[in-house]
Amino acid sequence: MVSLADSMGICRDAALRCVGCGLCEQVQNEGCGCAAGTWGPFAERVVEQADAGAFDPRTERLLFTCALCGACTVSCPVGIDAAAVVCAGRELYLQVKPELSDRWRPMRVDYAGHAFRGIRAWQGVRYDDALAAGEPCESVFFPGCTLTTYAPALTRATMAFLRDAGLAAGMTDLCCGKPVRLMGLAQQYDGYAQAIGARLAAHGVRRVIAGCPNCYYELLHAKEQGLIDAGIEVQALPRVLLEAGLRVPEERGVAADARTFSVHDSCSDRQTDEFGSAVRALLPSGSCREMRHHGADTICCGSGGVVSYYDVRVCEGRRARRMAEFGDTGADCLVTACVSCANSMLRADGAAPVRHYLELLFDVEIDWEAYRQASESFAATSGFAFDRAEDNEPLLGPSA
Repeated sequence: MVSLADSMGICRDAALRCVGCGLCEQVQNEGCGCAAGTWGPFAERVVEQADAGAFDPRTERLLFTCALCGACTVSCPVGIDAAAVVCAGRELYLQVKPELSDRWRPMRVDYAGHAFRGIRAWQGVRYDDALAAGEPCESVFFPGCTLTTYAPALTRATMAFLRDAGLAAGMTDLCCGKPVRLMGLAQQYDGYAQAIGARLAAHGVRRVIAGCPNCYYELLHAKEQGLIDAGIEVQALPRVLLEAGLRVPEERGVAADARTFSVHDSCSDRQTDEFGSAVRALLPSGSCREMRHHGADTICCGSGGVVSYYDVRVCEGRRARRMAEFGDTGADCLVTACVSCANSMLRADGAAPVRHYLELLFDVEIDWEAYRQASESFAATSGFAFDRAEDNEPLLGPSA
Protein backbone atom coordinates (compact mmCIF):
# COMPACT_ATOMS: atom_id res chain seq x y z
CA MET A 1 0.00 0.00 0.00
CA VAL A 2 1.23 3.48 -0.90
CA SER A 3 1.87 5.84 2.02
CA LEU A 4 2.52 9.57 2.27
CA ALA A 5 6.13 8.74 3.05
CA ASP A 6 6.30 6.90 -0.27
CA SER A 7 5.00 9.98 -2.08
CA MET A 8 7.57 12.20 -0.36
CA GLY A 9 10.21 9.66 -1.30
CA ILE A 10 9.24 9.74 -4.98
CA CYS A 11 9.60 13.52 -5.06
CA ARG A 12 12.87 13.57 -3.09
CA ASP A 13 14.34 10.91 -5.37
CA ALA A 14 13.48 12.95 -8.46
CA ALA A 15 15.00 16.06 -6.90
CA LEU A 16 18.25 14.21 -6.22
CA ARG A 17 18.52 12.41 -9.57
CA CYS A 18 17.70 15.26 -11.93
CA VAL A 19 20.76 16.40 -13.88
CA GLY A 20 19.13 19.58 -15.21
CA CYS A 21 19.63 18.69 -18.88
CA GLY A 22 16.43 20.44 -19.94
CA LEU A 23 15.21 17.70 -22.30
CA CYS A 24 11.88 17.53 -20.48
CA GLU A 25 11.38 21.26 -21.03
CA GLN A 26 11.85 20.77 -24.77
CA VAL A 27 9.20 18.04 -24.70
CA GLN A 28 6.82 20.27 -22.75
CA ASN A 29 7.23 23.13 -25.21
CA GLU A 30 6.66 20.86 -28.20
CA GLY A 31 3.89 18.70 -26.76
CA CYS A 32 1.63 19.19 -23.74
CA GLY A 33 2.80 22.70 -22.90
CA CYS A 34 2.49 22.09 -19.16
CA ALA A 35 5.61 24.21 -18.41
CA ALA A 36 6.62 22.39 -15.24
CA GLY A 37 10.26 22.94 -16.16
CA THR A 38 12.94 20.48 -15.16
CA TRP A 39 11.56 17.92 -12.76
CA GLY A 40 14.29 18.08 -10.12
CA PRO A 41 13.62 21.66 -9.01
CA PHE A 42 9.86 21.13 -9.33
CA ALA A 43 9.94 17.99 -7.16
CA GLU A 44 12.09 19.81 -4.61
CA ARG A 45 9.54 22.63 -4.47
CA VAL A 46 6.72 20.12 -3.93
CA VAL A 47 8.60 18.55 -1.00
CA GLU A 48 9.35 21.94 0.58
CA GLN A 49 5.76 23.11 0.31
CA ALA A 50 4.36 19.79 1.55
CA ASP A 51 6.66 20.01 4.59
CA ALA A 52 5.48 23.59 5.18
CA GLY A 53 1.82 22.59 4.82
CA ALA A 54 1.20 25.32 2.22
CA PHE A 55 1.30 25.16 -1.59
CA ASP A 56 1.57 28.29 -3.68
CA PRO A 57 -0.87 28.82 -6.61
CA ARG A 58 1.78 28.17 -9.27
CA THR A 59 2.70 24.78 -7.84
CA GLU A 60 -0.96 23.87 -7.49
CA ARG A 61 -1.63 24.77 -11.11
CA LEU A 62 1.34 22.83 -12.45
CA LEU A 63 0.33 19.76 -10.43
CA PHE A 64 -3.25 19.73 -11.65
CA THR A 65 -2.77 20.82 -15.27
CA CYS A 66 -0.13 18.18 -16.08
CA ALA A 67 -1.51 15.77 -18.67
CA LEU A 68 0.46 12.89 -17.09
CA CYS A 69 1.28 11.97 -20.68
CA GLY A 70 4.64 10.32 -19.99
CA ALA A 71 6.57 12.22 -22.66
CA CYS A 72 8.94 13.75 -20.11
CA THR A 73 9.69 10.30 -18.73
CA VAL A 74 10.58 8.93 -22.15
CA SER A 75 12.97 11.83 -22.74
CA CYS A 76 14.66 11.70 -19.32
CA PRO A 77 18.25 10.31 -19.45
CA VAL A 78 18.12 9.27 -15.76
CA GLY A 79 14.65 7.72 -15.89
CA ILE A 80 12.67 10.11 -13.70
CA ASP A 81 9.00 9.14 -13.89
CA ALA A 82 7.42 12.57 -14.24
CA ALA A 83 3.85 11.27 -13.97
CA ALA A 84 4.72 9.49 -10.72
CA VAL A 85 6.15 12.75 -9.35
CA VAL A 86 2.95 14.62 -10.23
CA CYS A 87 0.65 11.93 -8.80
CA ALA A 88 2.73 11.93 -5.62
CA GLY A 89 2.59 15.72 -5.54
CA ARG A 90 -1.17 15.66 -5.98
CA GLU A 91 -1.50 13.29 -3.05
CA LEU A 92 0.66 15.53 -0.87
CA TYR A 93 -1.33 18.58 -1.95
CA LEU A 94 -4.65 16.93 -1.06
CA GLN A 95 -3.36 16.33 2.45
CA VAL A 96 -3.14 20.11 2.80
CA LYS A 97 -6.31 21.00 0.87
CA PRO A 98 -8.51 17.87 0.77
CA GLU A 99 -11.51 19.91 -0.36
CA LEU A 100 -10.00 20.23 -3.85
CA SER A 101 -10.71 16.53 -4.45
CA ASP A 102 -14.44 17.39 -4.53
CA ARG A 103 -13.89 18.67 -8.08
CA TRP A 104 -13.20 15.14 -9.23
CA ARG A 105 -16.10 13.49 -7.37
CA PRO A 106 -17.86 12.33 -10.59
CA MET A 107 -14.71 10.37 -11.45
CA ARG A 108 -14.52 8.50 -8.15
CA VAL A 109 -15.01 5.15 -9.87
CA ASP A 110 -14.27 3.38 -6.58
CA TYR A 111 -17.67 4.61 -5.28
CA ALA A 112 -21.04 3.06 -6.07
CA GLY A 113 -22.14 6.38 -7.59
CA HIS A 114 -19.90 7.80 -10.30
CA ALA A 115 -20.39 9.50 -13.66
CA PHE A 116 -20.10 6.44 -15.86
CA ARG A 117 -22.49 4.29 -13.84
CA GLY A 118 -24.91 7.19 -13.53
CA ILE A 119 -25.02 7.93 -17.26
CA ARG A 120 -25.38 4.23 -18.13
CA ALA A 121 -28.28 3.92 -15.68
CA TRP A 122 -29.90 7.04 -17.15
CA GLN A 123 -29.64 5.51 -20.64
CA GLY A 124 -30.98 2.19 -19.41
CA VAL A 125 -27.73 0.46 -20.36
CA ARG A 126 -27.14 -2.77 -18.48
CA TYR A 127 -24.51 -5.46 -18.92
CA ASP A 128 -24.28 -8.99 -17.59
CA ASP A 129 -21.17 -8.59 -15.43
CA ALA A 130 -19.33 -11.90 -15.24
CA LEU A 131 -17.48 -10.73 -12.12
CA ALA A 132 -20.77 -10.09 -10.32
CA ALA A 133 -22.13 -13.56 -11.09
CA GLY A 134 -21.53 -16.80 -9.26
CA GLU A 135 -20.00 -18.76 -12.13
CA PRO A 136 -16.27 -19.00 -12.89
CA CYS A 137 -14.99 -17.07 -15.91
CA GLU A 138 -11.48 -18.00 -17.01
CA SER A 139 -11.22 -15.32 -19.71
CA VAL A 140 -12.95 -11.95 -19.31
CA PHE A 141 -13.36 -8.92 -21.56
CA PHE A 142 -12.58 -5.65 -19.70
CA PRO A 143 -13.86 -2.89 -22.03
CA GLY A 144 -13.34 -0.01 -19.59
CA CYS A 145 -15.66 2.71 -18.35
CA THR A 146 -15.68 4.93 -21.45
CA LEU A 147 -16.34 2.18 -24.01
CA THR A 148 -19.18 0.72 -21.94
CA THR A 149 -20.70 4.18 -21.35
CA TYR A 150 -20.18 6.01 -24.65
CA ALA A 151 -20.58 3.03 -26.97
CA PRO A 152 -22.89 0.29 -25.61
CA ALA A 153 -23.77 -1.13 -29.04
CA LEU A 154 -20.09 -1.33 -29.98
CA THR A 155 -19.25 -2.92 -26.62
CA ARG A 156 -21.87 -5.62 -27.20
CA ALA A 157 -20.72 -6.24 -30.77
CA THR A 158 -17.15 -6.70 -29.57
CA MET A 159 -18.20 -9.01 -26.75
CA ALA A 160 -20.33 -11.07 -29.15
CA PHE A 161 -17.32 -11.62 -31.40
CA LEU A 162 -15.03 -12.55 -28.52
CA ARG A 163 -17.59 -15.00 -27.14
CA ASP A 164 -18.35 -16.60 -30.53
CA ALA A 165 -14.62 -16.94 -31.23
CA GLY A 166 -14.06 -18.61 -27.86
CA LEU A 167 -11.78 -15.79 -26.71
CA ALA A 168 -13.79 -14.51 -23.73
CA ALA A 169 -16.48 -16.19 -21.68
CA GLY A 170 -17.86 -12.96 -20.20
CA MET A 171 -17.25 -9.28 -19.59
CA THR A 172 -17.21 -6.79 -16.75
CA ASP A 173 -18.27 -3.14 -16.72
CA LEU A 174 -15.85 -2.22 -13.93
CA CYS A 175 -13.42 0.67 -14.31
CA CYS A 176 -9.71 -0.07 -13.92
CA GLY A 177 -9.43 2.67 -11.27
CA LYS A 178 -6.94 4.86 -13.10
CA PRO A 179 -8.90 8.11 -12.53
CA VAL A 180 -8.64 7.58 -8.76
CA ARG A 181 -4.87 7.11 -8.91
CA LEU A 182 -4.39 10.13 -11.16
CA MET A 183 -6.33 12.35 -8.75
CA GLY A 184 -3.67 11.68 -6.13
CA LEU A 185 -5.80 9.32 -4.06
CA ALA A 186 -3.18 6.61 -3.91
CA GLN A 187 -4.46 4.72 -0.90
CA GLN A 188 -8.03 4.68 -2.19
CA TYR A 189 -6.75 3.43 -5.53
CA ASP A 190 -4.81 0.62 -3.88
CA GLY A 191 -7.90 -0.52 -2.01
CA TYR A 192 -10.00 -0.49 -5.18
CA ALA A 193 -7.38 -2.28 -7.29
CA GLN A 194 -7.01 -4.95 -4.61
CA ALA A 195 -10.79 -5.43 -4.70
CA ILE A 196 -10.65 -5.90 -8.48
CA GLY A 197 -7.88 -8.44 -7.96
CA ALA A 198 -10.02 -10.27 -5.43
CA ARG A 199 -12.95 -10.36 -7.88
CA LEU A 200 -10.74 -11.75 -10.63
CA ALA A 201 -9.32 -14.40 -8.30
CA ALA A 202 -12.74 -15.38 -6.95
CA HIS A 203 -13.98 -16.09 -10.48
CA GLY A 204 -10.90 -17.99 -11.55
CA VAL A 205 -9.92 -15.44 -14.19
CA ARG A 206 -6.62 -16.26 -15.89
CA ARG A 207 -6.85 -13.87 -18.83
CA VAL A 208 -8.15 -10.30 -19.14
CA ILE A 209 -8.67 -8.75 -22.57
CA ALA A 210 -8.43 -4.99 -22.06
CA GLY A 211 -10.47 -2.90 -24.47
CA CYS A 212 -8.85 0.41 -23.59
CA PRO A 213 -5.14 1.33 -23.57
CA ASN A 214 -5.59 3.03 -20.20
CA CYS A 215 -7.15 -0.13 -18.72
CA TYR A 216 -4.46 -2.32 -20.27
CA TYR A 217 -1.55 -0.43 -18.73
CA GLU A 218 -3.38 0.22 -15.47
CA LEU A 219 -4.04 -3.50 -14.97
CA LEU A 220 -0.38 -4.21 -15.73
CA HIS A 221 0.56 -1.54 -13.17
CA ALA A 222 -1.70 -3.20 -10.58
CA LYS A 223 0.00 -6.52 -11.30
CA GLU A 224 3.44 -4.96 -10.84
CA GLN A 225 2.32 -3.49 -7.51
CA GLY A 226 1.05 -6.86 -6.31
CA LEU A 227 -2.57 -5.66 -6.24
CA ILE A 228 -3.65 -8.20 -8.86
CA ASP A 229 -2.38 -11.77 -9.20
CA ALA A 230 0.81 -11.72 -11.26
CA GLY A 231 -0.27 -14.95 -12.97
CA ILE A 232 -3.23 -13.30 -14.71
CA GLU A 233 -2.44 -12.52 -18.34
CA VAL A 234 -3.50 -9.09 -19.59
CA GLN A 235 -3.93 -8.73 -23.35
CA ALA A 236 -4.61 -5.75 -25.59
CA LEU A 237 -7.90 -6.06 -27.47
CA PRO A 238 -6.64 -4.90 -30.91
CA ARG A 239 -3.81 -7.42 -30.73
CA VAL A 240 -6.29 -10.19 -29.89
CA LEU A 241 -8.53 -9.17 -32.79
CA LEU A 242 -5.57 -8.94 -35.17
CA GLU A 243 -4.39 -12.43 -34.22
CA ALA A 244 -7.95 -13.70 -34.67
CA GLY A 245 -7.71 -12.68 -38.32
CA LEU A 246 -9.88 -9.55 -38.34
CA ARG A 247 -9.11 -6.57 -40.60
CA VAL A 248 -10.92 -3.33 -41.34
CA PRO A 249 -12.84 -3.98 -44.58
CA GLU A 250 -12.41 -1.71 -47.56
CA GLU A 251 -16.19 -1.63 -48.00
CA ARG A 252 -18.16 -0.62 -44.91
CA GLY A 253 -20.93 1.67 -43.77
CA VAL A 254 -18.97 3.60 -41.12
CA ALA A 255 -16.62 6.19 -42.66
CA ALA A 256 -17.48 4.64 -46.02
CA ASP A 257 -15.60 7.21 -48.09
CA ALA A 258 -12.41 7.17 -45.99
CA ARG A 259 -9.45 5.62 -47.74
CA THR A 260 -6.57 7.11 -45.78
CA PHE A 261 -6.22 7.16 -42.01
CA SER A 262 -4.06 8.79 -39.37
CA VAL A 263 -3.74 6.97 -36.04
CA HIS A 264 -3.71 8.94 -32.80
CA ASP A 265 -1.61 7.03 -30.27
CA SER A 266 -2.84 7.28 -26.68
CA CYS A 267 -0.31 8.69 -24.24
CA SER A 268 -0.46 5.53 -22.13
CA ASP A 269 0.63 3.49 -25.17
CA ARG A 270 3.80 5.45 -25.89
CA GLN A 271 6.26 3.07 -24.24
CA THR A 272 5.26 -0.24 -25.86
CA ASP A 273 2.96 0.74 -28.77
CA GLU A 274 0.90 -2.41 -28.12
CA PHE A 275 -2.37 -0.77 -29.14
CA GLY A 276 -1.09 1.59 -31.82
CA SER A 277 0.89 -1.00 -33.76
CA ALA A 278 -2.04 -3.44 -33.74
CA VAL A 279 -4.52 -0.78 -34.87
CA ARG A 280 -2.27 0.16 -37.79
CA ALA A 281 -2.04 -3.51 -38.78
CA LEU A 282 -5.85 -3.79 -38.70
CA LEU A 283 -6.25 -0.90 -41.17
CA PRO A 284 -6.04 -1.49 -44.95
CA SER A 285 -2.48 -1.87 -46.15
CA GLY A 286 -0.81 1.38 -47.15
CA SER A 287 -3.65 3.55 -45.84
CA CYS A 288 -1.86 5.23 -42.89
CA ARG A 289 -0.67 8.83 -42.95
CA GLU A 290 1.34 9.57 -39.81
CA MET A 291 1.07 12.78 -37.83
CA ARG A 292 4.26 14.59 -36.86
CA HIS A 293 3.99 13.27 -33.30
CA HIS A 294 3.13 9.60 -33.18
CA GLY A 295 4.21 6.41 -31.43
CA ALA A 296 6.60 7.19 -28.58
CA ASP A 297 6.44 10.91 -29.50
CA THR A 298 2.64 11.18 -29.42
CA ILE A 299 0.99 14.20 -27.81
CA CYS A 300 -2.12 14.49 -25.65
CA CYS A 301 -5.60 14.55 -27.18
CA GLY A 302 -6.72 16.98 -24.48
CA SER A 303 -8.33 14.54 -22.06
CA GLY A 304 -5.24 13.37 -20.19
CA GLY A 305 -4.56 13.76 -16.49
CA VAL A 306 -8.21 14.45 -15.47
CA VAL A 307 -7.30 18.08 -16.13
CA SER A 308 -10.75 19.04 -17.43
CA TYR A 309 -12.11 19.11 -13.88
CA TYR A 310 -9.46 21.70 -12.99
CA ASP A 311 -9.23 23.91 -16.09
CA VAL A 312 -10.96 22.86 -19.29
CA ARG A 313 -9.21 25.61 -21.26
CA VAL A 314 -5.93 23.73 -20.94
CA CYS A 315 -7.60 20.70 -22.50
CA GLU A 316 -8.93 22.81 -25.36
CA GLY A 317 -5.44 24.05 -26.19
CA ARG A 318 -3.98 20.55 -26.26
CA ARG A 319 -6.87 19.28 -28.36
CA ALA A 320 -6.41 22.07 -30.91
CA ARG A 321 -2.70 21.31 -31.21
CA ARG A 322 -3.42 17.64 -31.87
CA MET A 323 -6.12 18.31 -34.43
CA ALA A 324 -3.89 20.75 -36.29
CA GLU A 325 -1.37 17.95 -36.75
CA PHE A 326 -4.11 15.69 -38.11
CA GLY A 327 -5.11 18.37 -40.60
CA ASP A 328 -1.54 18.54 -41.85
CA THR A 329 -1.61 14.83 -42.83
CA GLY A 330 -4.38 15.23 -45.38
CA ALA A 331 -5.83 11.90 -44.22
CA ASP A 332 -9.56 11.23 -44.57
CA CYS A 333 -10.14 9.94 -41.05
CA LEU A 334 -8.50 10.15 -37.62
CA VAL A 335 -8.51 6.79 -35.82
CA THR A 336 -7.89 6.05 -32.16
CA ALA A 337 -7.97 3.05 -29.84
CA CYS A 338 -9.27 5.10 -26.90
CA VAL A 339 -12.91 6.20 -26.67
CA SER A 340 -11.95 9.01 -24.28
CA CYS A 341 -9.49 10.33 -26.88
CA ALA A 342 -12.18 10.13 -29.56
CA ASN A 343 -14.62 12.00 -27.35
CA SER A 344 -12.05 14.73 -26.71
CA MET A 345 -10.99 15.22 -30.32
CA LEU A 346 -14.58 15.27 -31.58
CA ARG A 347 -15.08 18.38 -29.43
CA ALA A 348 -12.52 20.32 -31.46
CA ASP A 349 -13.58 23.14 -33.76
CA GLY A 350 -14.06 22.05 -37.35
CA ALA A 351 -15.79 18.69 -36.78
CA ALA A 352 -12.94 16.54 -38.08
CA PRO A 353 -13.81 12.90 -38.84
CA VAL A 354 -12.75 10.92 -35.76
CA ARG A 355 -13.44 7.20 -35.38
CA HIS A 356 -12.65 4.50 -32.88
CA TYR A 357 -11.06 1.59 -34.72
CA LEU A 358 -13.77 -0.80 -33.48
CA GLU A 359 -16.37 1.28 -35.36
CA LEU A 360 -14.51 0.53 -38.59
CA LEU A 361 -13.86 -3.10 -37.70
CA PHE A 362 -17.42 -4.09 -36.73
CA ASP A 363 -19.24 -1.44 -38.80
CA VAL A 364 -21.10 -0.20 -35.72
CA GLU A 365 -21.25 3.55 -35.19
CA ILE A 366 -20.94 5.23 -31.80
CA ASP A 367 -24.07 7.28 -31.14
CA TRP A 368 -22.41 10.37 -29.69
CA GLU A 369 -25.65 12.35 -29.73
CA ALA A 370 -27.36 9.76 -27.51
CA TYR A 371 -24.46 9.93 -25.08
CA ARG A 372 -24.50 13.75 -25.08
CA GLN A 373 -28.23 13.88 -24.39
CA ALA A 374 -27.97 11.31 -21.60
CA SER A 375 -25.07 13.16 -20.00
CA GLU A 376 -26.86 16.51 -20.13
CA SER A 377 -30.13 15.04 -18.83
CA PHE A 378 -28.34 13.27 -16.00
CA ALA A 379 -26.54 16.51 -15.08
CA ALA A 380 -29.82 18.47 -15.18
CA THR A 381 -31.22 16.24 -12.44
CA SER A 382 -28.21 17.04 -10.22
CA GLY A 383 -27.09 13.47 -10.81
CA PHE A 384 -23.45 14.50 -10.71
CA ALA A 385 -23.85 15.75 -7.14
CA PHE A 386 -23.82 12.17 -5.84
CA ASP A 387 -25.31 13.30 -2.56
CA ARG A 388 -27.25 10.12 -1.75
CA ALA A 389 -25.74 7.94 0.96
CA GLU A 390 -25.68 4.88 -1.29
CA ASP A 391 -23.69 6.78 -3.94
CA ASN A 392 -20.85 7.20 -1.49
CA GLU A 393 -20.53 3.58 -0.51
CA PRO A 394 -17.45 1.78 -1.85
CA LEU A 395 -18.29 -0.04 -5.09
CA LEU A 396 -16.31 -3.18 -4.28
CA GLY A 397 -16.37 -3.40 -0.50
CA PRO A 398 -14.51 -1.40 2.16
CA SER A 399 -12.29 1.36 0.78
CA ALA A 400 -8.75 2.05 1.90
